[in-house]
Amino acid sequence: MKSLAFYILLLFIVSCKNTSKQTLHEFASAAFFKADLDKSFEKLVNYFQSQPILKYNEPEGDNILYPPLSGLGDTSDGYRFSIATHPYMSALNGRGQLVVNRLGPILAEPELVYYFKSHENALNFIKRITNAIQEQPIIDSSSQKGKSREIQYQLDNGANIQMSLSAGLNPGYILSIKYKPSTSKLVNKG
Repeated sequence: MKSLAFYILLLFIVSCKNTSKQTLHEFASAAFFKADLDKSFEKLVNYFQSQPILKYNEPEGDNILYPPLSGLGDTSDGYRFSIATHPYMSALNGRGQLVVNRLGPILAEPELVYYFKSHENALNFIKRITNAIQEQPIIDSSSQKGKSREIQYQLDNGANIQMSLSAGLNPGYILSIKYKPSTSKLVNKG
């Protein structure tokens, strides 16, 4: 009878531990406002523009490069959105941006950029993310002084999620969460 109670308790503990974890796909979906990240650049930008919680930031100043990079085959245009609140990741409420860059002729590379006032707050947030994801990262490295950190996960579709923490200007830290689509998907997924 004691062993049965022990196994029931063990099963309960294991099931409770697993229910709080999310898959990497669930994390990516929540982090990027439930967008289908494998859509084309235009469709992804249109989706983000339709979200009332995201405010599109018009480009500032004269951003002309000479010689034009388009002449070199680079089509790197992008969109920036301000984020005041994040509906799926409340710990990210504050100063942040969503940047959507074009990656080649079709694909998009969305990136969340958040600013933390302290290194400790940024590390605590990263710890909460990594503890909440079921999968293990393929890269997890810190600098010698511990002020920067890079974590990378690989999704089963060949895409990557990259998180990097670095020191910013005006004592603070910048956390970047970037979705890098599989470059083998160079067909338009509409």
